[in-house]
Amino acid sequence: MATATATNTVEAKLREASDKNAARRLRTTGLIPAVLYGAKKDPRAIAVDPKQIMKILHSASGHNTIFDLNVDGEQAKAMVVDWQYE
Repeated sequence: MATATATNTVEAKLREASDKNAARRLRTTGLIPAVLYGAKKDPRAIAVDPKQIMKILHSASGHNTIFDLNVDGEQAKAMVVDWQYE
């Protein structure tokens, strides 16, 4: 399994609303909705930059890449588990 490197740090923001309209408004600003869960913590709704995520998905290790996720100053290890294209 791939490990995180200094270039695999993704910046994220917490998001309050988690309904369909809020997700659409978020996408129009250029961000994508995501959910951070695991490590015996409550799930958190976040917004991430799609360019950073696509860079990880198109890397040599693809969706198996473990990367650092910076959520409002708090570091966490993360991995893409599921994604959807339209």
